[in-house]
Amino acid sequence: MALTDRNLQKFLFLQLCGAGLLSLLFAFTGILGSETIDSFIIRLFFWLLLNVPLWLGNALIIRATISRLSLHNYATIFLAFTTIACLFSFPSTLWVHYVVQFFYGTSAPISEIFITILLISLCINFMVWLFTFFGNNNAQKITPLAPLKARGDDDNHKLFINRLPVEKQGALFSLKAADHYVEVTTDKGIALLLMRMQDAIELLGDNVGVQIHRSHWVSHHAIKRIIRQAHHYQLELNDGTTRPISRRYLKNLKLRGL
Repeated sequence: MALTDRNLQKFLFLQLCGAGLLSLLFAFTGILGSETIDSFIIRLFFWLLLNVPLWLGNALIIRATISRLSLHNYATIFLAFTTIACLFSFPSTLWVHYVVQFFYGTSAPISEIFITILLISLCINFMVWLFTFFGNNNAQKITPLAPLKARGDDDNHKLFINRLPVEKQGALFSLKAADHYVEVTTDKGIALLLMRMQDAIELLGDNVGVQIHRSHWVSHHAIKRIIRQAHHYQLELNDGTTRPISRRYLKNLKLRGL
């Protein structure tokens, strides 16, 4: 996923804040013998060197993993967390060993460092999962619906809108993939639904809207015009916002006379 994605930017910011706060706590308390470093600034720098790579590495790997798994499949999640923590702990142990040796001139045995790093990695992975699971109070789980062939597009459209919080139910503008959620924009605002983007598109049907990008879908009535900018295209909606159009899906709009 590109670094320009707002969800990824927010995720990285939160992880850096977590690593920074943990480092600040360790620097203040002088935990694990770091009180022997007299300067608080150097002590904080020491903990940042240790915590930031360890935290970010675990967080990014576990984020990529859980985006492909059901957040409610606890056995699979636990197995994934344990496997990732074990694998990531090997390079992390060497990193911590050399950083500690640089600051202290000596280091604990590799086996002791590995066990400590493994426990810390498991804790970080669990925290990342908790943040993902409870990260958005507006997210709602979609229960299985009746087979699509048993309903028309209009019926499925109403079912979809009814899954939104009451205050967000209105004219549907667009959908955007956001990890394991779908970001739904209506004339009443934005809400998140816990479902796959492709499932949402199939549910709504071709008569309601069109997919314009791997991560974007728009309602027919919300489309204003196509804007060509150099070598790429943008779709302007009636509310003044724009959505990216990929060349792969440009034909979908041309088939509809746009």
